Amino acid sequence: MDLTALTAYSTLASAIGQGVAAVAVVISLTYLALQLRHNTRAVQAQTFIAILANNISVASAIFLHPEFAEFVSTGASNPSSQSPRDALRWDVFLRTMFRQFDNVYHQSLAGALETDVWPGYEQIMITWLRYPGCFRWFE
Repeated sequence: MDLTALTAYSTLASAIGQGVAAVAVVISLTYLALQLRHNTRAVQAQTFIAILANNISVASAIFLHPEFAEFVSTGASNPSSQSPRDALRWDVFLRTMFRQFDNVYHQSLAGALETDVWPGYEQIMITWLRYPGCFRWFE
């Protein structure tokens, strides 16, 4: 085998090697993209479950404890009739509620939630703000 043939085989082997390497890179990038998509969905699901669990804990406190439901009802409709202790509780309750809304909004902007989650929470927040006691507190 002469030098010209050896050089041709070497060039061919090099081209095949580069082609195989390019295919391997494309396969690796495709795999990485699929893993990132899967991870994003997993993060979104975990974030949604955590937010839902927090909402259930607040809602269950209202419907399981009539005295707490009365406290929320009074705060929402006529907070000026609250005792100083209940006024402080009302302030903490609303801070917690609106921080939850803030968290959902932030997670939505960060992509940790599906895009259709925030509009539902926005409507819930607007509903809360329609109560005079919530609106006054929020101002």
